[in-house]
Order: sequence, then structure tokens, then C-alpha cells
Amino acid sequence: LARKNYRRTAVQSTMCRPRAVADDASDATDGDEIEAAKLLERPRCTNWSKDGLAKTWEQTRRRLLATSTRVPREHVSKLTRVKFANTYECKGGPPCVVDGCEKLFKNVPASIEALRHLYGETNFRVSDTHGAMVGLEVWYAYASTTEDDAPFAIYDAEFADLGGFAYDVPRFLSEDAFALANVDERPPWRWLLLGGPRSGTGVHVDPLYTHAWVYLVQGLKRWIFLPSHLSRDELRALGVGEPQLPSAQWFARYRDKAAALPGTVELVQRPGELVYVPAGRPHAVLNLEWSYALTHNYAILSNACVLSTSIE
Repeated sequence: LARKNYRRTAVQSTMCRPRAVADDASDATDGDEIEAAKLLERPRCTNWSKDGLAKTWEQTRRRLLATSTRVPREHVSKLTRVKFANTYECKGGPPCVVDGCEKLFKNVPASIEALRHLYGETNFRVSDTHGAMVGLEVWYAYASTTEDDAPFAIYDAEFADLGGFAYDVPRFLSEDAFALANVDERPPWRWLLLGGPRSGTGVHVDPLYTHAWVYLVQGLKRWIFLPSHLSRDELRALGVGEPQLPSAQWFARYRDKAAALPGTVELVQRPGELVYVPAGRPHAVLNLEWSYALTHNYAILSNACVLSTSIE
């Protein structure tokens, strides 16, 4: 079932993973660390709880759990490379859910609690955009108690350097064309995703016309895929633009309107499921509870990918 194994034995110290606060801020508190990360994550946001979404979260969560659409389901044992490419990658989708991948990820830490035990004092990256890092225990305490509408999450592209993450990519997925690049020139391509309730990623298209997969170890993720043919003006009318509207706020304001469009796909991802994200498809993800996932982006040498990469 597996194509390539990702195993790392080196363990990076916290000294190699600097915090969001300044290096010389030896008297900085956990609160200072969180506020520094928040400032870097959303520099234009002055009130992270202005919509009061935490107060209505349980009602929102129940509604989103009950509203999903039918999506193709596959089993890893029945998928070949050719079948998957012809059915999904070469046609621009649709997104799908793949079952039966648990054995490929059986050697990764089994829960957020296990990650806290192993790496509680380690700093983890919040975003590739600014590179801020916060201690895992510091972040967990923040996400456990915050009233923020859309708490920030962990998106760490260097997690494999920590050791302890041994998993195999299913054979039906394409090799990443960017793996042919020099090591220093390869774009970020894999991430550890950790999020508390109401965290997630607002509507976006994955960069460089890459495809992606997300394997959920723990939690519940609510996905929405918008039609791929929408114009820039149509997307703007759905709240899609810069700066990116955080996922929880986008779902509260625009989800119903987007869900009514022909071609919109919605799903709830559960532990043990792998979700395939087609290249070029606008999508958003909202964590309905504490969630822990691993994800890869990968490029196929298509005209769209080559053009996007040359522009970037």
C-alpha cells in the first residue's frame, strides 16, 4: 500500500525552534508568547473575539455536523495509481474520502495528548508566512481556554525533524514533481496540523497548482469545496480575498450562501480518513473539535502547474 516512507531520527532542540517573542525577552510570559504570535498571524485584527462565536459554538457545531453532501468514497486497497489519476487528478477532482489508511500511519503519535507528552516543551510553527513558533504546552493552554472567534493553530512544515513521525504515503498518490528540485529550492510540502475548536483555514487555493491530501489522526474536520469555475468577483461576494477571513468567521457569515451553489461539496472528515484535495479547488476547513492531522501537497507536471510555478 505504501510508496515512500518518511522517517526521521534527529531531534531538534527548542533552541533551534525560536519562539514568537524576541530572543532577548527572557522575562516574557506565556501570554506574551501568545500575543506575539497573534500579532504576526493577523496583524490587522485588533479584537479576536468581536463576533462572539465562542458563545454560540455548540449550536454552530451541531448544525455543521448535520449538513454535508455526498462525496465519493474509496478504499485504499482498491485504488491503483492509474485509477486514481484517471478518476481524480487528471480531471480536476472531485474531492474524495479514502478509507483504510490507518496502517500507513500506525507509527505516528496517536493523539494530541501523546504529542504533548513527547514534545510539550518544544516550539512549533504557527505559519509558513511569518515563521512564528510557540511552545506546544503554551499553545494548548491558550486553545483550551480562549474565547477567540477563530483561535490560531499549529501549522508546522518542519515537524519531521523532530523524530517520532513514521508514516507511508499511499501508493495511489502521485510522486511530487517538486521532489526533483534541489533540497534548498523545494517549496514547503508537508505539515503537522494541530487545532482546537473553531480553528482552521479560511477559503484558499493551494499554491503552485498542487494537489493535496490530509490524513486525520484525531478529531473532526468540516470541509467545504467551492466550485472551481467561480470568477474573482463571485469569490469576493463569498468573502474570499486578502486578508483571508478566518475559517470560523467565514463559515458563520458565508457558508450558507456558498453551500447553495451548484457544485459545492461539503464533508465531515473523521479519524482514519484521508481527504484528497484537487489542484485549483477553493476550499476551507474548520475544526469542530480538537484535531490533529498530517498533510502533503504534491505537484504533477501539468501545464497549469508549470505556469503557476513560473509566475510564483
